Amino acid sequence: MNEKTTNKRKPKMNKKTISQRRPKMENTELIREVVNTNRTLFDQAFNAGVAIQNETEKAVNTFLNNAAWVNKDAKNYISSLSDVYKQERDKLKGLVDEGFNNANRLLEGQNSSH
Repeated sequence: MNEKTTNKRKPKMNKKTISQRRPKMENTELIREVVNTNRTLFDQAFNAGVAIQNETEKAVNTFLNNAAWVNKDAKNYISSLSDVYKQERDKLKGLVDEGFNNANRLLEGQNSSH
């Protein structure tokens, strides 16, 4: 094959760069948008995890209530594990929210200094 047939023509690009086609955004605005997007993604994933955990807990409780061979101590232990999980889950959510709030406060400070 000769070189002319193997090289396909590239489409001509508009001479304007991407930054010229889009309105300019300050760095802090862009970072704020990224932080808020990540916060939304985390919240949605966290809420999905909570929903799954709650449904799993309901299923386990239904099973334990119908399982006569599981003694009361075991049922109480499993219930306490679920409570500990929820407490730790809520602590994690609080820490992540605090981190996002700190990031937004930092960005507000950056924005006011310009």
